[in-house]
Amino acid sequence: MSPSPNGKICTIIRECAPGDFETAVLRSRPDSDLMEFRLDFLDPSLLTLERMRRWVALAGVPVIGTLRRTPFGGRFAGGAVQQLEMLGKIGGAGFSFLDVEVETLEAVDSPRLTKIRQGSWRLIGSYHNFRETPSDLQSIFRRILAVKADVVKIATLAAGFADNFRLLELVSRARRQNLPIIAVAMGDLGAYSRLVAPSRGAMLTYASTRAGQETAPGQFTSRDLKGVYGLNGIDADTLFFGVIGHPIGHSLSPQVHNHAFRQLGLNCRYLPLPTPSLQSFAPYLERFGGLSVTLPHKVAVLRYVDGRHSSVEASGAANTLVRRGKRPVGLQYRPGRSSPRLARLPAWLAGRGRPAGSRRSRPLRRRRVEGSPLARHRPGPQQVQSRGSGRRLRVRSGFPGPFQPLQRRSSDQRHPGGHVSLYP
Repeated sequence: MSPSPNGKICTIIRECAPGDFETAVLRSRPDSDLMEFRLDFLDPSLLTLERMRRWVALAGVPVIGTLRRTPFGGRFAGGAVQQLEMLGKIGGAGFSFLDVEVETLEAVDSPRLTKIRQGSWRLIGSYHNFRETPSDLQSIFRRILAVKADVVKIATLAAGFADNFRLLELVSRARRQNLPIIAVAMGDLGAYSRLVAPSRGAMLTYASTRAGQETAPGQFTSRDLKGVYGLNGIDADTLFFGVIGHPIGHSLSPQVHNHAFRQLGLNCRYLPLPTPSLQSFAPYLERFGGLSVTLPHKVAVLRYVDGRHSSVEASGAANTLVRRGKRPVGLQYRPGRSSPRLARLPAWLAGRGRPAGSRRSRPLRRRRVEGSPLARHRPGPQQVQSRGSGRRLRVRSGFPGPFQPLQRRSSDQRHPGGHVSLYP
């Protein structure tokens, strides 16, 4: 039996052709602490002991073998008995773990279960729910223990941010009982659990080899887990920050902020926190050291803060929350003194037609631009840009620079290093 891993990034290999499978294994080695071989993506005729032994050796890390049945999110069309028979044939390949659905383990007779447990692997009993996170997770936990699995795995779809904490509480309970567990909240709303659960005691978190190769919704790539989020360095003392909004899949804020944290030697992480419902997320604001706020919550978030910076009073919106004691305070980020180098860069106020010049933010923008260090150093490089027509842009009278539609600028001119402000 291979030893349990120290790191917790488990890359899932799910290629359909043998050559592609081997290539994916080799390419994934630098960023993986474990691998899971999704054997159900391969033709059953390819599942030979010799081939499996070679691939496990190529991995160089502990490997989970999985032949997921179709009703539980996999591609293997056979029944429970056939599934265990095929897995039994590769028992000497060197797999460290074998992942079998709890439904299969409950469906087969005792002799078959005894035989599958005699392999060199540890048995992961898994439960998957791609529709919701059931209300009674504890009963599912007990159900998996009843089939005498070595590791409990529960993966459910997060319908709200609260589901992350329900699964993390299950991890804490298992840890208190010294029971190995894998707990995953799937989907965009489950990103928090994927990044935080290993530091709370979960055995691992799953990752894809690259974007587009996910086997469940919400998976990060192994490269991002290691390089962007430093997953194996997260511990109980890590302070979390993040960006809330919907959608935020395009945001580069985690890359920028986490790089800065590393450069400063801070035990902090900046997480993507998709938030379609601000009301359901609000009870967890105090768990974060600070938050960036993007659309559509910049105005509504003010209902949940205890204090407002003067910039918020002027604009009626907040794009940043900071914690003062235990409660969040809202502000509109405003840089302090500008360096001469920054002052020489162009600045744009970018928006889409009318919103870019709305009356809500016009007074604030006028004060910031005309009275800013940037304007004092060189009044004139600032420009108002919009995807809409000039007639719809209402901020021109309060903005010292010229107006230019965004479409008229070539792609290499649109963001040459200046500050871009988006409404609100």
